[in-house]
Amino acid sequence: DDRYLFLQLFTAAQDVFCVSWLGADARDGSPREPSVLVSELLEVLEESCAPHEGTLKAHVRLEHRLQAFSPAYFTGEGRLFSYAAEHCEAARALAQRSGAEPSFTQAPLSAPGDDWRTLDLDDLCAFYRHPARFLLTRRLGLTLSEGPPELVDREPFDLAGLERYHVREFLARRALAGAPAEATYAVLLSGGRLPHGIPGQNIFHDLARETQGFVERLRAATGGRTPVSEPFELELAGLTLGGQIEAWPPGGVIVARNAVLTPRDLVLTWIRHLVLCVFHGGEAQVISCCIGADRLVCLKAPSDARARLSELLGHYGEGLCRVLPFFPASSLAYAQAVLAQGKDPAAARLAARDKWLGFKGGEGEDPYNRLCFRDETPLNEEFAQLALGVFGPLLECLVDGGRA
Repeated sequence: DDRYLFLQLFTAAQDVFCVSWLGADARDGSPREPSVLVSELLEVLEESCAPHEGTLKAHVRLEHRLQAFSPAYFTGEGRLFSYAAEHCEAARALAQRSGAEPSFTQAPLSAPGDDWRTLDLDDLCAFYRHPARFLLTRRLGLTLSEGPPELVDREPFDLAGLERYHVREFLARRALAGAPAEATYAVLLSGGRLPHGIPGQNIFHDLARETQGFVERLRAATGGRTPVSEPFELELAGLTLGGQIEAWPPGGVIVARNAVLTPRDLVLTWIRHLVLCVFHGGEAQVISCCIGADRLVCLKAPSDARARLSELLGHYGEGLCRVLPFFPASSLAYAQAVLAQGKDPAAARLAARDKWLGFKGGEGEDPYNRLCFRDETPLNEEFAQLALGVFGPLLECLVDGGRA
């Protein structure tokens, strides 16, 4: 038959032959099922030939490595060989590398210059929002590109992610300004920020209804008052912290965002709250609020606001020289598990690990964290101490039953 004829032609062409095994995964080299043609050929060979020793597949199959710079090509043993000098250098470096993945920094960076000793309030907030990204972008000048946005080849019928958040914020601003809903819808539709037709109308009405609760909470917290922006400058922990602090009478910080409150929102409100407390001399009547689309959280003034702010600035100074294992969501989960739920450290780390891994991408999937921690789970003892040191005092100051 055709298979026998193919076998005759194949064996007549060479005395020793190899069949490429077409079943290796191109990403990790894991075995996959070969093509039907190769499978049938191997069956014919097994039926027609008998090797002197070993199996037939071992004689006719040559398995190449996933990369051309694999050390197997330069050992001088077996049937794998290569003469590529550049690949040989890469293979030599690969063979000399230890089994452990090297850390991002072998040693802490040198202390920054005196100009780093003066920082703005926004700089401190940016640091606690993402310490790893702050170190890479601000101190090392390294920005990780996410590549060009994916082109959409079909008409959208929904809003997701950042687009949805921007529309919610626009709705909140328009509602606070007293703009009619019909005019707001026309502006969004004409700007191409909503899908056309019924889907766009439904999305607008849903977001407008959700925004109404946020606007009501914000109006109740502000009471129709106007904030007062005051310049400040504080000398703490060998650093000079300055900028503008916005206080709402009779005294307090209000941070509002028309979205579900996140641990980042809480820690940034806490930083501004501490600054205001220290600036006002630790007055007990300072009450700050963090308002989101889902709830309102209030913070009372701690008795040791200056010491707490000094600790945060101390961590900032350390974070300019090395990557600190502080991650807002994972750290808050650990602190809540220990302080609010009374769990032991092992169980608390499991709660933090859920936030680190995440169901749809946790903090461990962030490109800056992946680069700095090399796909590890850095929930070590230092992580635990930082989590309790930053979020412990914050949780103690939650009032009115506010739950983070």
